Amino acid sequence: MHKLPAFLDHRHGAEGFQPLSIEHRRFLQGLLGLDEVDLEVLPSSYQFPLGFFRAKPTEQKNWQDFYKVLPAAAFELEKHSAHFEELLLQAGLCSRQMSVYRQQDYCICRLPYLELLPFELNPQTASKLGRHLAAVHNCLAQELNQSKRETVRLQWQKRLYDFEESWREFRDRKLAEFWEMIGCRTDSKSEPRNFVGEFEKRLQLLHFDLAQAQVVHGDLNPGNVLLAGENGTPLLIDFENSHYSYLPRIMDVAMLVHRVFLPLRDEDTENWASSVAAFFQAYGILDSPMSLAEAMIACCVRSQCVLIERYVVSGYWLQSEWQKFEHLIQQVETDVDSLNRLMR
Repeated sequence: MHKLPAFLDHRHGAEGFQPLSIEHRRFLQGLLGLDEVDLEVLPSSYQFPLGFFRAKPTEQKNWQDFYKVLPAAAFELEKHSAHFEELLLQAGLCSRQMSVYRQQDYCICRLPYLELLPFELNPQTASKLGRHLAAVHNCLAQELNQSKRETVRLQWQKRLYDFEESWREFRDRKLAEFWEMIGCRTDSKSEPRNFVGEFEKRLQLLHFDLAQAQVVHGDLNPGNVLLAGENGTPLLIDFENSHYSYLPRIMDVAMLVHRVFLPLRDEDTENWASSVAAFFQAYGILDSPMSLAEAMIACCVRSQCVLIERYVVSGYWLQSEWQKFEHLIQQVETDVDSLNRLMR
């Protein structure tokens, strides 16, 4: 199972946790093995009985546990995430321990409940996040044993091979159908040819030297970059994608700038610029095989490959996600000079 990529609107929603119906609460109490507890759900995550829940004994005031109820197919990915988070916990870079188990047809993840807030960009939080991400990268590079690093490296090579196989099938057999799906109804053959050439040129960005790569988070979006505690300590969560993210560090940084920082740029341009500068100063020097703009485009291409792969295998398609990809790539290409200056 591979997760579909998450983009700019990947948030749990502003509505907060909500009570469950009596019927749903009873079912989940049985599924989770809980008695005499209150349960609440994040509505935007909820497709009964799947979803994100918090729980506490009925007589207590504070919420104690957080549960993710997922399809059973998510079990292996969540086990990988728990492994990476345990490593970071031992290094003092994570404040939670996740247990993962199968129950009936579901994968259950249980964690201590934390009050987490969306990341708020200012020079102070950006500087903290820069130091935190650098420490996470260093931990993943130094503390993982050689066998685990090799497993992730091979998994990434397999993913890239699968991406290219799916792309070739898509290009040779399904492009005309795709062209209709994204709303480009034209009799001209030049547009599809231009699309193929542009995509294959961008695809080459994923053929970086593996000597310049390491295990990284691989999915730094607004739902996975949060703040914890009164001091607004940055917390990175959900390391499922680390299992097949053997990438240059700059691709992790690019995801963060692309998905978390850039959407906030128009709110306060001066604060945004100083905050991003503070992040890079705190993170430190990046010895990189590509520029920041190239890394952002590489992240988009990697995610586009996931959509193409899913479409070739199952016919499943998310047109809105593809439109976001195109918009983000255009945004990067428009701002290429200013983005590359950020690193300097």
